[in-house]
Amino acid sequence: MSSDLGRGTDHGLGDLYGQALLIPYGSQNFFFAVGSGLTAPSATENSLGTGKWQVAPLAIPGWWFKDPKTLFFVKIQDYISFAGQSDRADIHTMTVQPFIVTKLSDRWWVGADTEVKVNWERDNERSCKSGVILLRMWTKSFGTWVKPEIPWGPNREGDWNLKASF
Repeated sequence: MSSDLGRGTDHGLGDLYGQALLIPYGSQNFFFAVGSGLTAPSATENSLGTGKWQVAPLAIPGWWFKDPKTLFFVKIQDYISFAGQSDRADIHTMTVQPFIVTKLSDRWWVGADTEVKVNWERDNERSCKSGVILLRMWTKSFGTWVKPEIPWGPNREGDWNLKASF
């Protein structure tokens, strides 16, 4: 991770985030998932992380379409800090993120999303970012993806992001 705040650039590890999901309902065309995320304040520099432990409950309604094979879902998640450095700002934000992804072939998928974040700690300030995703499935249950994102709007958070996972 890298951050440039105008007085120098910091490089290193950011906060770590993990997530668990449960799908209590699913049919041929619709599913509903619930779960939570947990953020650990593990950044090697203050500019690369929040300094706060956070819990992040979420809900995801989603729909499968057959022709073309497409997945559409909306992730609604609330991030709440509960411990951490006392000199760092408390966190309470909600994100709403519609996402669509379409199958191109047996191994390749492409998609797009937009995330709107409401910061309850800053008078409901809103920020937005949009991205495109390219996913490669290596087996039926394992894949890797890359997603460049561009923040936009009056309260944008940064210039651009590059995310990847497996």
